[in-house]
Amino acid sequence: MPATQAASVGVAYVAAALALGVSLGLKLYGLPDQDELDLWQAVRQVPVNAIPADILAECLSGIDNAERPQPDDWIAIYGGSSTSALFISEISRLAGLRVILLADGVKHGGRLSERQGSILVDSHEPARAIKIVQSITKGKLRFAVDTVGKETAGHLVQMLQADTQEGKRAHLVGLTGVPQDKIEGVVFHSVPIKLFHEVPSIGIALMNWLERALETEALALPEVEHADGGLSGINAALDRMRRGEISGRRLVISV
Repeated sequence: MPATQAASVGVAYVAAALALGVSLGLKLYGLPDQDELDLWQAVRQVPVNAIPADILAECLSGIDNAERPQPDDWIAIYGGSSTSALFISEISRLAGLRVILLADGVKHGGRLSERQGSILVDSHEPARAIKIVQSITKGKLRFAVDTVGKETAGHLVQMLQADTQEGKRAHLVGLTGVPQDKIEGVVFHSVPIKLFHEVPSIGIALMNWLERALETEALALPEVEHADGGLSGINAALDRMRRGEISGRRLVISV
């Protein structure tokens, strides 16, 4: 794969895999010649004192075994045009989840509607989007990930529904934040990103899975735009991002 496209994968993939595999307990799909990756279980095999204290609760107490996602469960992703959302949806799809992407239909509808195994819901009118998702999932949405901010995470909370009959809570992962007010029956999660850097067994497992996924072309990769100018062109590139000109793809600069 081109180096420019490879450069777009790193952080977005790690955040997606840890959000799904640790915070939500999803088993990553078993690729050809490779068993499925159970990060939820792998973290529990790490000595407690090897896990940074500030992410210990998220790693070990965030979700019960009985609540973990199963094939055909729904997951909603707000900010579906982002690169992290791309990997979240791809990993979820491989694991057999039913994916709903919430994004601006005018800006991203054409590209996102082509993504296999997902349903696109226009997020332009949040109140309407909430009702659409509730209708699609028939009140059985227990998993959601937000890649935008606290406000949109709040919209996801209104779509979620705990399974009171089986005593299973709903779970929301916020990549950039979650609502301040706790909601009964809904557990808020933050991504334990330090696991990748500070627990070698987890970082190695993530990279081994990614390597095989790239070899077998199991994952769709983000659209990339190459910017000229090297180091001296970084500020101009950042200005383009601030103006919203790079929405839905990655901007890569060769240095």
